[in-house]
Formats: sequence, C-alpha cells, structure tokens
Amino acid sequence: MVTFFRIITAECPPATLIKPCDCVDMPFTLVECGGITDMQTLVSVFERTADRKFHSFALHDSSVQYLPASAISAKRFEQILLVNVTMTAMFDERPDTSNNISMITIMTSKFLRGIGWEYWGNLKKLQTISIHGTEVKSLGKSFVDNISGTVQTFHLFDSRVRKLQYNAFSHMTGLYDLIVQNAEIKFLRRSLFTTPSKIRTFKFPDNQIDSLPDDLLTKMPVLEYIDLSGNKITTITQAVFGNVYNTIKELNMENNPVICDCSLQWYMSRYRGTLKGNCAGPEDRKGKSFQSLTQSDFSYCT
Repeated sequence: MVTFFRIITAECPPATLIKPCDCVDMPFTLVECGGITDMQTLVSVFERTADRKFHSFALHDSSVQYLPASAISAKRFEQILLVNVTMTAMFDERPDTSNNISMITIMTSKFLRGIGWEYWGNLKKLQTISIHGTEVKSLGKSFVDNISGTVQTFHLFDSRVRKLQYNAFSHMTGLYDLIVQNAEIKFLRRSLFTTPSKIRTFKFPDNQIDSLPDDLLTKMPVLEYIDLSGNKITTITQAVFGNVYNTIKELNMENNPVICDCSLQWYMSRYRGTLKGNCAGPEDRKGKSFQSLTQSDFSYCT
C-alpha cells in the first residue's frame, strides 16, 4: 500500500481563488481538481494563487493534454496523484530543475502518446513511482535515461509492460521496494539491478517468466521478500535461491507449474515456512504443498 501524503504545515487560499478546484488542509495543502478538460484551467488556478506554495496535487476524472510543468514546479508540489485521467503525455515539457516532486501516483489513467519518460528527466528528488491499471508499454532506454537514481520505491500494477531494458533499474542505487505485477515480462536478469543492490522487496507476480538465471539474486544482502507467484517457472533450484534462502522471510512461488524433482531436494535441509506454493508434478506429488514434502519424496535422488 502506498502512503500518498506526509504531514507538513500549510494553509489553503480562499475558495474563490482556486475554483473549480478544491483545497483542503490536512494539515498539508492538497489541491484537488476533477472534471477538467482544458490544461489552461489548471494554469489559471495556479496563477490566481500567486506565490502560494502547495504540498500535493490530485487530478481525477479529467481529460487534458498535459500537466503544465512550469506551474507544477512553481507551486513546489511534492506529490502528484492522477486518477482516471486521459492525457496526451504526463507533462508538456520538463519541469524546471527546482521542482520538489518526490512522489507520483497514477491510477487507471491513459496516455495517448505514452507516459513520456523523456519529460521526467529533471525530477531529481523523485523517490516513489506507483502506477496502477495504466498501460506502460516499455521500460526502455528513455526510462533508464530519464528516471532519477533517487527512486526508492517502484510499483507497477496491471500495466501490460512487455519490455525491460537490460539495465532498467540499475541506476536506482537506493531502490529497495520493487513490484511489477500482472505485466507481460518474460525474462529477468541480474543486470537489471545495481550491484550491490539494496532491494528488500523483489516482486514480479503474474507475469510470463519461465526460467531464472543462476545469478539473479546475487549481491542483494538485505533481500527479505521474493514473490514470483503466477508465472511459468518449473524449477526452484539451489543455484538461484540457495544463497539467499536462509536470510529471506518469504519466497512465494504459488501458481507456478513447479516440478518437485531432485532439483528441489536442497530445500529439505532448509526452514519450510519460507517457501509458499504447491507441486505441479510429478504425478505422485501433484498438488502437494512444498512445506509438506519429506525426504522420502526424494529418496531416489543421488
């Protein structure tokens, strides 16, 4: 769950200055706009509030070309939330380098020309990106070249993303919380992440992954949670998981067609509670939970 706001001291302007939007003190200032169909409406609201600064901006149920980058920077917004918004792209230009944006959350929205990673290049204070139910076709070169290395939390749910550039997250030296769920990812490789990595939460559930490289989880000394459920993985090997298994808190492999053959024998000497899921084969172990396996199930292994 993403925590969208944090507490600071602020004050809303008179309602007449901010119409058709609303402002609430919670005690931070949240400017909330809905039903907007023209970017200029947002620009006018920000101009009428003169030199007032705000903490958070939420836009919902609207259709605009872009967010006005200059106004977003001038108002010193730290957090941006978009819900059910249709846009050409995220910004009309790169926000000024003085911007304060640290968190962007996007839910059930649509970008007609793509999200426009090339306009994110000056978001040097960005720490959290959380995108839900919004198509993001690729985390390619433009993503790598423009997303700040300061990002610590990256969540992508129901995005249909198909492509991860080979080094997609490698510049995010502080990344510790990574979730890419219900996309169309087929491959993972160690070069995706920085070395060593600070990742604690490593989750790629409900993708199309069918195998894992032996070095995938190497040099991840603080790794705690792994979720690869809902993929097409058939083996849980010691080469991939053996070196991290004793220090992680959970390895979720549910809803994978895992064959519980000799490649899983190593697990018999490890703590059972960490691994979640069931065998898809061989026939005599089909449907059996990993935790209920015994040494006798592998008596034929050498």
